[in-house]
Amino acid sequence: MSEQLKSPESGQPDSINTFLRELIKSIKAKETVVFCGAGISRHSGLPIVKELVPYILEKLGVTKEEAETIMQSNLPFEAFIETLRDNSDPHKIFDIFDLGEPNTNHILLAKLAKAGYVTTICTTNFDRLIEKAFDNEGLVREDDYRVYYKEAALERIQWNDHSIHLIKIHGSVEDKDNMAITLGQVASQILSNQRQGVIDHVFCKGAHNDVLVLGYSCSDVFDISPQINTIRENYNLN
Repeated sequence: MSEQLKSPESGQPDSINTFLRELIKSIKAKETVVFCGAGISRHSGLPIVKELVPYILEKLGVTKEEAETIMQSNLPFEAFIETLRDNSDPHKIFDIFDLGEPNTNHILLAKLAKAGYVTTICTTNFDRLIEKAFDNEGLVREDDYRVYYKEAALERIQWNDHSIHLIKIHGSVEDKDNMAITLGQVASQILSNQRQGVIDHVFCKGAHNDVLVLGYSCSDVFDISPQINTIRENYNLN
């Protein structure tokens, strides 16, 4: 990994153009992995947390004042869902993440993967839009790409084989029971060794030089964000 995590300076055309040229060069050299969050799926019709949580609270009959207090507390989505699990079945909420169609973001990732430029995509998303985009490009699951979301599978990733690796670090809606377990661990501020190993590989230990971060708000304060900050501190990344 390179010793710097770079991003373009906002509002500076020259810096943005330089950043894009460097990114294109890195992708063409097959030296980039992708780390993406909920933002890439917003234009597919899926809600982001700041839209979904108020809607759920409204349906639960929570007063406007109480809802504002909850939203201002910055309670992580995982902890919010875990609270709901104590009194109800969240599976119907999970069904939301099985909706939508791939947008430009998912299609771009699929085309880059099909062309062989990107072989590792790590996402915090539960939805299956990247998989749908892969399928639409003619990529075949298990032959051309593999999906990892269970703890045991994360431990067996063969980073150097020729497959496309799609890593869903918070679980997948295709397995709602496993998804609930993972969210429960996150809510308890438990970062498993397997998920920690994935974060270490993506942001530090992998053979690639760059990480392209898309649609990620760094709001995973119970697991991923602290781990990334620890990596920055230990390796003096800036």
